[in-house]
Amino acid sequence: AADTDTVIDTAIDAAVNLERAGGEREVEEIVADKGYHSSRVVMLADELGIRTYIPERKSPTTRRWIDKDPAIKHAVYATRKRTQGNRGKRLSRLRSELVERSFAHVCDSGGARQTWLRGLVSVTKRHLMVVAARNLSVIMRSLFGIGTPRGLQGLCALARLAWTHMKRLMVVIEAVIGRLMNQLFRWPIGTGA
Repeated sequence: AADTDTVIDTAIDAAVNLERAGGEREVEEIVADKGYHSSRVVMLADELGIRTYIPERKSPTTRRWIDKDPAIKHAVYATRKRTQGNRGKRLSRLRSELVERSFAHVCDSGGARQTWLRGLVSVTKRHLMVVAARNLSVIMRSLFGIGTPRGLQGLCALARLAWTHMKRLMVVIEAVIGRLMNQLFRWPIGTGA
């Protein structure tokens, strides 16, 4: 399906997923690129109370509003104004940084731009695995500060070094505890001294 046919359904699915996950926030804005812009999308989002930041495609002709509903014209102009404002530009840059970079990573670094598999089911499985690997790298980066499996090799070396120091520390702790235990059990029990 075309992007303009699915964007509102995707926003509704996101709202449902937020609610199921117990999130306290709601879908308030849609930030997308020019491929998602259509008068119908902007109008539906406006009716749902969702602000849109979707730039318009360049057209060789000017739009004619004579035979259109005035609400559509209002929604398109409001979206145009929001998109060209400072907040719209900032959100667009943020979308490019987060979303488009993820797509580039999956398609180029992950090798998902081309496939030699046959059948929609097989291609979907492969693509889901590449996206899962991308999501795993994001989780690894947030937990360990390292986002690639090769980066974990350095972490393993660091863990080995920490383990050898931990062994030395355990020897010292064991000696201290041993001395404390010897002193404790040398005192006479029940004398009240």
